[in-house]
Amino acid sequence: MKVLSIEDIRKADAYTMANEPITSIDLMERAATNCFAFILKHFFDNDDFVIFAGPGNNGGDGLVIARRLASVGYRVKVFICEFSKSYSEDCLINLKRLPKDVEIIKLKNKDDIFHLSKINEKSIIIDALLGSGITRPPDNWLADLIKSINSLSNFKIAIDMPSGLFSDKSSKAHFDRVIAADITLTFEVPRLAFFMPENYPYIGVWTVLPIGLDYDFIDKCNPLAIIIDGELIKQKLKKREPKAYKNLFGHVCIAGGSPGKYGAALLSTIGALKSGAGLVTSIVPRDLISVYLSRVPEALTVLIDNPFVNDFSLINDYDVACIGPGLGNDPATAQAFHNYLIDCKKPTVLDADALNILSQNIEWCELLNENFILTPHPGELKRLLGTWRDDFEKIDKAKDFCNTYNCNLIIKEHNTKIINPQGDLFINITGNDTLSKGGSGDILAGLLAGLLAQKYSPTDASIIAVCLHGAAGEWCGKRYSHHATSISQLTDGIENIFLNWEQNDFSMISINTFTYEGYLII
Repeated sequence: MKVLSIEDIRKADAYTMANEPITSIDLMERAATNCFAFILKHFFDNDDFVIFAGPGNNGGDGLVIARRLASVGYRVKVFICEFSKSYSEDCLINLKRLPKDVEIIKLKNKDDIFHLSKINEKSIIIDALLGSGITRPPDNWLADLIKSINSLSNFKIAIDMPSGLFSDKSSKAHFDRVIAADITLTFEVPRLAFFMPENYPYIGVWTVLPIGLDYDFIDKCNPLAIIIDGELIKQKLKKREPKAYKNLFGHVCIAGGSPGKYGAALLSTIGALKSGAGLVTSIVPRDLISVYLSRVPEALTVLIDNPFVNDFSLINDYDVACIGPGLGNDPATAQAFHNYLIDCKKPTVLDADALNILSQNIEWCELLNENFILTPHPGELKRLLGTWRDDFEKIDKAKDFCNTYNCNLIIKEHNTKIINPQGDLFINITGNDTLSKGGSGDILAGLLAGLLAQKYSPTDASIIAVCLHGAAGEWCGKRYSHHATSISQLTDGIENIFLNWEQNDFSMISINTFTYEGYLII
């Protein structure tokens, strides 16, 4: 699924109206009726709704919802917010269509905001003030109105976008003038703003409602990002040859571990083994060989006599390397890592301490190439890129980094981001707090290396690995609990998700399936 710019969404609206054909008022009716159907399905036991409608088309959406709710017997109160005297034609038509038993209160200035005191605390508030079409932050008394709405404890549903929130750029400078929605119902495709951590308190839980925009037109648009959904995984995942033997699935070498952190390299070894790689070798201090073999008898080992890995020439004979989990920052390790970078052409995953060493010697980034995948969490990313003002600038700086050094980045966060040297942005929609534990990233690093060994491109390996990792976390959260799942148990989730995928079941990766306060919403 694509994430489009607001400009392209408007063009898709116009193209659909011209070519379906359909009038703007009927397209509004279709979109808002889908919102009404969603609200009716999930909030049928609430009998009181309050709609805040602006004078534009987002307000028109709100008025359709108000009319529909009233038609099936719900109590509906509409606040018409005249922060502009210029009404859209479709908004005016739908204002006239409201039944007479709907209470209408007009707010014309700051002095009228006192009317909000009439709202029952159990009423569901529907925000249809601005939508996604804004070009500047709310100001004057509209800003005061938004602050007053946010001060209410009522459950809030935003239509299209929480009012005041930009779709394609940061709103961080005016968050005090953005509706803090509990649920956002958007149309046809998601907005880039939904995937930025700084916006999570304002978006709430979101879903995409289809409104019948022309998909041939959408397919031709250049996206701001691609959502990693079930269809994409189905396209990327290779079928394994039943008659193949282990050497066809590649050989991974894991280089990591240091005093106090040997478990990290062990977890990466397990991740690589679970990826489907043919062979996995781990560089292991001689004193720890019995520990390794008791946990992963399938793994091969290269024994070293030092507590740190300080000779990366050991990796030369393998197809793919994973460097960094628990590696430490011993000077000899850092120098050996530098020597590896000088001549490395093989696919390589750089994680954890490899990234920390790199950030301390930023000029070494010149040695990177398209075969490298870097997997920083936000702290490691900041050490590599420097600080950023907001999440949109973070993405821009990450794209510049990938372009400059011709490498691939995986930014590990909720809605993990993948950026390749061409500047393509892929966004993951699987995963939850079950993964927010030490060792989670080590498993991911191993999965990445194992997929690279099976001759997936760096981009495709990243797409499959982050989606699989996140979906496995969700599975474990349901099976073992979000609190109690240990990262070692993540392998159970990986096995189950892979089994589903092999059986052509990608249903766990759905942009329109989400949970709100324990209730599954589909």
